[in-house]
Order: sequence, then structure tokens, then C-alpha cells
Amino acid sequence: MNTLAHTTLGAPAAPAAGHPDRAPLYGAVDAAPAARPIPFLTRLRHPFARREPTVKPLIRKYRLWPALEFAYDEMLREFGSVRVRMRVSGFEERFPYVWIDLRVPSEDIDLMIQLEDRLREQVSDRLGDDTSLRVSITVDPDPDYLPLFA
Repeated sequence: MNTLAHTTLGAPAAPAAGHPDRAPLYGAVDAAPAARPIPFLTRLRHPFARREPTVKPLIRKYRLWPALEFAYDEMLREFGSVRVRMRVSGFEERFPYVWIDLRVPSEDIDLMIQLEDRLREQVSDRLGDDTSLRVSITVDPDPDYLPLFA
């Protein structure tokens, strides 16, 4: 039997409700690109053409908030500041997932590769393979942090 409490599973807490440090994460979800409309000629040829999903419904449908918050919190703890971008990918292959790009203040590419691998492994271990297949985590240098001349 469903209860009202079950309808909010996977929804994030409000940023002001105890997690003000996660405001950039919630802002990245709101700033993610919206679905593009299906062109008229495509609708005529393919009346049941699927519209590209957006980030918010995928997060809700697959309950991805714990994975996104975990990855963000880990990078925040490691580097102190993180910029976040999100978008939907994999729609062309009929397997959409949320791509989250974490920009951190570091220049060490080897470290970033290790962090990506570690985050993906921990998300898979903690939250299961279903979640890890629906989230792609990348860690990249923050262009605002990098010096202009080395």
C-alpha cells in the first residue's frame, strides 16, 4: 500500500533545510538544459516519437539524489569548492542517464582520473548497479581556477 511518504522518495531536501552547502548542486539541476521540442516534420513521419527527457524527471524516476549528493559531498570535502553541470545523455541509445560534471580547483589530471574511478566504484557499491548505470560522473579542472600561464 502506498502512503503519502512514499511519493517523495528521491526528492531532495530544500537547500535551506539543513544543506546550504549543496545549493550549487540543486542549482545545477535547475540550470540543466530543457528538452528540445520535436520538429513538426518528425512528428508527421513518426507520430509516437519520444521527446528527450530532462534531468529532473530522470533524477526522480531513478531516485538518483543520493548518488548525486554523495559525489558532490565527496568532492566538496576533498577540494572545498565544486562547480556542477548536468545534462541528459544516452537518449540516442534509448538508455538515458544523468551526466554530472564536477569542476574542482586542481590541475592534476591523474588525480582526477583516480577520483572519477573511486566515485563510480563507491556509487556502485553503496547504491547498487541500477543507480550507477543511470549516473555518469566526471571530474574536471575548474577553468576559473587554473592559472593563465604555467
